[in-house]
Amino acid sequence: MGVGKALGKAAVDLGQQTLKRFAKQGYTKELAPQVVKSMSDHINITKGVDIPDIETMLKGTAAGEEAATESLNDFSKTLLTSDHYQGNVNKMTRQFKYEPFKVDETLPIEEQKRIYKQSASNFIYDAEQAEGKTVPVSRFFKEKGKLRTPDEGELDLKWKTKKDGKKDFQPKLKKTTAKETTKRKGRETPWVTQKDEIKNILAEVGEEAKLAKLLKLIRTQYNAKKKGIRASGLSKGHQKALHNGGLDVPENIVGEQGVSTKEVRGNYSRQYKDDPSDAELTKQGAFVGTLKEYILMKLKEVE
Repeated sequence: MGVGKALGKAAVDLGQQTLKRFAKQGYTKELAPQVVKSMSDHINITKGVDIPDIETMLKGTAAGEEAATESLNDFSKTLLTSDHYQGNVNKMTRQFKYEPFKVDETLPIEEQKRIYKQSASNFIYDAEQAEGKTVPVSRFFKEKGKLRTPDEGELDLKWKTKKDGKKDFQPKLKKTTAKETTKRKGRETPWVTQKDEIKNILAEVGEEAKLAKLLKLIRTQYNAKKKGIRASGLSKGHQKALHNGGLDVPENIVGEQGVSTKEVRGNYSRQYKDDPSDAELTKQGAFVGTLKEYILMKLKEVE
């Protein structure tokens, strides 16, 4: 081991070694484990500059000195508060996916949002004009970052309309995003997410014994169709979007172009927008009914 590594290890272990010595002397037997750990970390961070003061407090507390006990209590509270704060900072830092959007943070938050939205609009417009295809807003986030707000953390953006030929981006609140995600996840792979409901549907018609075969049939057909879609170089989409009540089943999935071009609006951009009517989708061969209607239909394929 090199000298540098040895010194580094010694510095890291200083707090642990010191607290072990204090323990042997009986100074720490009344301390809570988290206080001992915080004290050890503090000694490592400060490189032991206040070990003598800490030892005096601990020795006096062990001897029943009131002043020493009060000093130790105050010191312990300070350490725990500092640890709690740093823990929150670390947690917040970990949950951020993108770099912070650069903006004058002394401005009112609404003005920061206006600048953020306008920057996204200009960025996406310029990129799409240059590349001749739809550019996802995630490109803006990767290159320019996301605005961080006290209430929402990283602020997502979405657009529905255009203004002066440019996409009019608006904040997409996390509560809305979470609600949409939950709704979608609940409709994906129904043989998993809605298995209990399917079981109840079969029980109503006295066919619960066919549950395993039915689920295997749907899963096999679904995977085979999805494999064919991928092999063709297309993206898996839904003729009737899950957001609009469609089912994630083989009769409703279809191969679609993912990224938009000037001629074709891709699945990534269109998502659940501009779905044709159920009548039109039915003509195209899509299944647009309820889960119960679908299960009863597929039941006829099970021996």
